[in-house]
Amino acid sequence: METGHDRVIGDQVRRFDWGRTPLGPRDAWPVALKITADLILRSDFPKCLCWGPEMITIYNDAFVPILGQKAPCLGQPFSVIWAEAWHEIGPIADRALSGQSTFIRHYELQIERGNGPETGWFTFCYSPVADETGRICGFMNTVIETTGEVLTARRSRILNGELRHRIKNAYAKAVAILRLTFRHAASPEAALDAAIRRLSQLDQAQRALLEDIDGTLDIRALIAGALAGTLPENRLVTRGPPVMIEADQVFALSLALGELATNAQKYGAWSDGNGRVTIEWTQRRGQFALFWREEGGPPVQEPAVSGFGRELIEAALRHEFHGDAVLAFEPQGVVFSLRSPSATEPREDQINGLPPVTATVAPEI
Repeated sequence: METGHDRVIGDQVRRFDWGRTPLGPRDAWPVALKITADLILRSDFPKCLCWGPEMITIYNDAFVPILGQKAPCLGQPFSVIWAEAWHEIGPIADRALSGQSTFIRHYELQIERGNGPETGWFTFCYSPVADETGRICGFMNTVIETTGEVLTARRSRILNGELRHRIKNAYAKAVAILRLTFRHAASPEAALDAAIRRLSQLDQAQRALLEDIDGTLDIRALIAGALAGTLPENRLVTRGPPVMIEADQVFALSLALGELATNAQKYGAWSDGNGRVTIEWTQRRGQFALFWREEGGPPVQEPAVSGFGRELIEAALRHEFHGDAVLAFEPQGVVFSLRSPSATEPREDQINGLPPVTATVAPEI
């Protein structure tokens, strides 16, 4: 009984002028060649028969995707079909013709299938084929391409490594936050409240990053998460283009925005019913800038003692963004500016589908 594959390639084999090849006309083929050729044509698994010292090829329909644009190549020497990789597979073919089988998993080859040089991975077996006298007359190449499997496994290892790095990094930041919070706090109760707020901010940033396999976060999503709360929309104005922020920068900026928001709620523009905050950012020629401006609230004064919030805003952001971070207590409200060369332009697929920016709350300057 013929399979669907046999009807396609089998017809091509029957119509092919084998008399122009070293195999000669099909009617004159030896029994072993006829039986083996029929065997591979009836198989739904990718198989290629290489016969004689010239390794003349007969393959089945399942083998065609492996050939790519090399097909059709019935009757050609195996060494010609895979000339670009022959320095790798030639010795394996020679061993098969000498009677030695070879099985290899995920074998990497540089090949050419019509779309330029490419790297592929293959699991295959080269099995010697003997005639009725026991003489080795050729070999059968049974193969499956595993390029997708190998690349998926490789990407999984990279992502797992990145995940371990992020978790370790987040833990280190959490420990530092706790130490500095209790060092600067006026009382254990105040330290506990501040620590909970800051760790919640860190957790929010970490969860947002875990949703993005590239380890970056659009600044609009960052602001939405860092300032997610119940403030009226007209109390927060945001403006700026899509800009991707790196993981370590996400942590620092999320915590800094939380500190600014908490200070605005307690003492600044959000401490009464009149003030508002504007967050504006730009990205021009690789230079990133972000500004936080408060206005309409009660007059503010610079605190006599610099707290952990200010240390976080200025020192941490300078370190992570490799730029300038300045916090100023102007009479009309707190003004903060961040300038850095280290934010990146987003790809098109990162721009679409991002959540709108909303208002909010968090820790103390």
